[in-house]
This record gives sequence, C-alpha cells and structure tokens, in this order.
Amino acid sequence: MKTLKPTFLLILSTLFFFSSCRTEDEISIDPPPGQNLVSGSTVSDLLNRVSLKDGSKDNIIDKASCLTVQLPVKLIVNGITITVNDEDGYEEIEDLLDDVNTPSGTIATIVYPITIINKDFSTKIVNSDAELSGLAANCKSDNELDDDIECIDFVYPISASVFNQRNEIISTIIINNDNEMYEFIDDLDDFTAVSINFPIKVILADLTEVTINNLQELQQEIELADDTCDEDDDNNYNDDDCENCTTTDLTSLFADCTVWKLGDLERNDRELDPQYANYSFSFNANGTLTATENGIIKAGTWTASGTGNAINFALAITDLPDFNGTWKLSEIEREFGEVEIEFYIGDDELSFYSTCGSGNTSGDALSDTLIAEISAWAVSSFVAEGVNETSAFTGYQLKFSSNGAISAQKDNSSTNGTWSSQKNATELIIDFDTENILDELDEDWKVVSISSTQIRLQDIDNGMVKSTLTLTKL
Repeated sequence: MKTLKPTFLLILSTLFFFSSCRTEDEISIDPPPGQNLVSGSTVSDLLNRVSLKDGSKDNIIDKASCLTVQLPVKLIVNGITITVNDEDGYEEIEDLLDDVNTPSGTIATIVYPITIINKDFSTKIVNSDAELSGLAANCKSDNELDDDIECIDFVYPISASVFNQRNEIISTIIINNDNEMYEFIDDLDDFTAVSINFPIKVILADLTEVTINNLQELQQEIELADDTCDEDDDNNYNDDDCENCTTTDLTSLFADCTVWKLGDLERNDRELDPQYANYSFSFNANGTLTATENGIIKAGTWTASGTGNAINFALAITDLPDFNGTWKLSEIEREFGEVEIEFYIGDDELSFYSTCGSGNTSGDALSDTLIAEISAWAVSSFVAEGVNETSAFTGYQLKFSSNGAISAQKDNSSTNGTWSSQKNATELIIDFDTENILDELDEDWKVVSISSTQIRLQDIDNGMVKSTLTLTKL
C-alpha cells in the first residue's frame, strides 16, 4: 500500500471533516468536463517532466544534469578556496577556470561532505568524488538525462480542486513551486478526481508569458516548448555564454572599436599571447583585417556566420598561422571601460579586447534605452516573493550613466551604484552600495521586455520568478 505524504494526509482529513458536515440538500460539484487530471495521462506526465529538478546549472561542479549540489558549497580552484552561495557563484568558478593564470586541465575541487538533490527533490549526503561520480554514472545509465523539460516553466502559485469519490466535497490545494508540483502529480492516484483551476500562466525560454485556459492548451504548449531551447546538459561550461549573440554584434563592435589587442591565445596547450603583446588588430567591414606591430602590417581576412552559440569566426592572417582557423564564438563580455570577445577551437582559446568605449553601453537596446537623453526612471512596480513593495520606492529617480554609474535621487539625497548590460542585453545587473531599500534592486535581472518608456525585468531562481521589477521613464 502506498504511503501518503503528510501534506496529502492533511488534505484527506480535511475532506473527511467537511464530508461529515454536509447536508442532504447540498449540491455535488463535479470536475469540469474533460478537465479531470488523471495519473499516468499524457498531460500529467508532461507536468511531471516540467517540474523535475533541473541539475544542469551546476554541471561545472558535479558534471551531472540529474543532480544538483545544495548550496552553499566550498570549492578549491587553482589554490583559491571559494564559497558558492548562489547561482552567480557558478560564473565565478568559470572565470577562475578560464583565467590565464590557471593551468590547463584544472578542475573545481569539492570540499566534502556535500548534500546533493536528485531530480525528484530527494536529498543525499555525499562524502567523496568517487561517491559523487557513482551517482552521476547511475543517472546516466538510466537514460533519463533529458527527462526534464527546461524550455517552459510554471508561474506559481497554481491552485487545484480535489474531489472525493462521490464528487460531493471539494478542497483546494495551493502549489507554490516545482517541488510541490512534483509531489502533487506523484499523488494523483490518491484521488478520484482533480482539476487545475485555470487560467494559469507559463513562461517560455524567451521569457514570453503565455496564459493557459484548459488541460488541452497546457498539453499543447508543453509539447510545443519541448526541445525548443538549449538545455545545456553537457559539461562544456563555455558553450552557453553566447546564446543570444549574432554576427551583427561582431560587425557592430568592429565598426565601433577600430583598435583591438590580443587578450589570450592558446594553441595545443601553448600560451602564445606574450609574443603578440605588441600587435594591434583592426577588423574591417569588407572582411579584411590588419595586424600591426611597430609599423609593420600583416594582412588577413575574417568572416562570421551562424547564430547564438553556433557562430563560426574564420581567421586567415598572412605570416601569422597561430591565429588561423575557424573559431567558435564563446562570449562577448562588456565590462566598464572594456569589451572582450572570446573564441575557442576545442581546447584552444583566442580573445581580443578593446578600450574604445565603456563597452557597457555600446550598441545594445537595453543600454541605449536606459541612457537615452540622460533619462530618469521610476520604479513603477516591484514585487518580491509575492509581496508588492512598490510604495517603498516612491519619489526615487534612477539615472543610468554611460560610464556604468547609476544614481538614485530622492528629495535632496543621492545614492550611487553601478550597472551593466550583459549577455547581449538580456540581463541587467544593478549594484547599489547601500543597506537601505535600494539594495532590494541588487540583482542580475532578466530582461522581459524593452520599450522607449518601460523596461520589465524578472529575477528568476531555479526556474521560478522570485521578483519582478518594472522601470518607467519619467
């Protein structure tokens, strides 16, 4: 006999209580026709797959897409001990592994014991690399790496109506996250009839929100979304840094910044960039390029093709064979005062950087909108974990400067911080050096939409929207 979870035992007890209090004159309430959610049905299986715990985000630590290392966790990279407290820490590990001073082949060494979370949200304490590798191998052997559907997420909370065997009593279950959704689907066969209370909303991989009105629409939307995005289930930690890049980004940067220096060049485990430290590179719109050292010019050509994480960058420079080949675009990274473009061929690495401008505001829609006409912006909506805190920002005017500075002015006082547009204008990073209400805005915000007068942002953690922020131009 199946053991019921405490949550559902409570629900069943509640149902029994209300059943005993019903009168003969009360009318039975039946599930809407065709909307009974049945265990083992196609739509319930799809709901299960969407709610599974995605373990691919921390593959840089555990190398297993069916496992997630519970944070915080300590690691040692190139002799440096770091504590990963949130998902931003994964990028910190990647930066250390990509650092030119980190020997090739260096890995992130885990400080044990750790707790891992399985795709069904169960947990286990792990004490060694061998134990972790065994768990990773087991889930790979199950051929279930791609069971989870990551290209669509539910907008919580979602409510469902539960009926008893006589369709006489209805109770409401509130589902707040993927873990609760997984348990809810897992326990469907404990009930005679269950109906989701529509409409509900889902978020697609491109952050589009879709309203769903019935089970048929829900099944169709999940099936359409499956495999429409890169779920990043492999262990190539650099292959997802440019998912929104285009060849236009490259040509625009080359047009805006006419002088580039070599950042890194590694071929066959040999660091070659020191011998090219005095070279300057210019990439022309017609596909030609020049590499100049002490007035001596070497000519070459370049081409770019493809989209996203599959952009090829072909280089051919006369007398500089170390550069030649068809490279993959890895990342376009804009920092304050600098922009860097990174490429790779297998384990070989190449990067160019330029200080022609801030790099922060060059040629992307988010930056151009924020600083247009020295704009001032108001927080017209801020909702954190379901609590509307908009009123706390009344009177603040946010001003974004082209040098990466941000100021929040209210009455006669001003609070300063920094901002940057990242990942091809799909991410806005805000950081105020303060402990007042403004530090609520310190997040890596995902851009939902941009117009000339309004920018909508979301803070998404583990597939769930934690906070929403809307900036409106004054």
